[in-house]
Amino acid sequence: MTVSVQTPFTAASANGSTTVFPYQFKILDANDLQVTLDGVIQTTGFTVSGVGGGLGGNVTFSVAPADGVVVLLARTPVLDRDTDYAQFGKIPAGVLNADIDRIWLALQKFANDFKRSLKLPTDTGSDQVVNFTAGERANALLAFDASGNLTITPITSIAVSVSAGSFTVDTFSGDGVTTGFALSRDPGIKNNTTVFVDGVYVQKSAYSITGTTLTFTSAPASGTANVEVTQSVALTAGAPADGTVTVASLADSALAATTQGLAKMADGFLAASTAARAKMADKFLTLAKMADMATGKILGNISGVSGTPAEVDIAQAFPQIHPVSASVAANALTIGLNPTRLDFRSSTLTTGTTNTRHTSAISLVVPDTATL
Repeated sequence: MTVSVQTPFTAASANGSTTVFPYQFKILDANDLQVTLDGVIQTTGFTVSGVGGGLGGNVTFSVAPADGVVVLLARTPVLDRDTDYAQFGKIPAGVLNADIDRIWLALQKFANDFKRSLKLPTDTGSDQVVNFTAGERANALLAFDASGNLTITPITSIAVSVSAGSFTVDTFSGDGVTTGFALSRDPGIKNNTTVFVDGVYVQKSAYSITGTTLTFTSAPASGTANVEVTQSVALTAGAPADGTVTVASLADSALAATTQGLAKMADGFLAASTAARAKMADKFLTLAKMADMATGKILGNISGVSGTPAEVDIAQAFPQIHPVSASVAANALTIGLNPTRLDFRSSTLTTGTTNTRHTSAISLVVPDTATL
């Protein structure tokens, strides 16, 4: 008897009424067929037909599996040999074929398991063995070292990364009829949702999202809070709260002489320190960022006591400058002298102790009869 290439499993979704589920592969014994419902192995409550047939058969449940339950029928041959051929005895062809067939059926099962396993490239020369004891493997993750070889990494050494967002969870109770459920918020796209029914993950192809409505292609089975929908909620990045950005957070020369850079200068933001000054690019400050001052004033401090600079008269800051104004009216010349500082020393103004006096504005009127 030949053994054709077959997929050694069949999966189907129950609808709450169907009791017969076909399988399309060969088995030699009913015990070679493993039946699971939502991943739970079943040993009773069904019968198997088609044993020994080349194209499979049916599994018939005494009670229909609940709606939405995944029914998996898989060939899992018992790995033993209970036939013993007598020396020089007859070898019935059917018995011998069955023995040989069992080997190939088992190999097909192993090949299917191998396809679903983690594999390294064929040209990997070194053995990849996780050679650690159970105690060493406890609370550890499978990883690869700097040479690409298998190793383990303790969970405690893995940095935990928390995504910028939160989650909302909606739960519903299925009734075997209802397919549409109203979510508490619009997830935007289907990929922002994760759905479970009775603890089993639901493929995204099995439901659709329209606004806040989730619609299943088949109604979830009856149950209390057995439908769970988790949504990821993106966290919108906003402006830092007042007083949270420090000088150290700025890159050197981050504040350039641009409109954007100048706008970042709040009153008193940069303290008089080397670290703060490093944040300012060359030629950063412009006149536009300086406070308005009255005419004839400059920024300075001539009080003789250290302190905050203030507006200072130019004449007080620069005594050698004597602004003079003159006008003629009624045949008289009027000369005005703004507030200034007079220096009273010796006649040569080169020796003696300085004796200065600040004067208020004065005017000198020279009539037309005066002799200069």
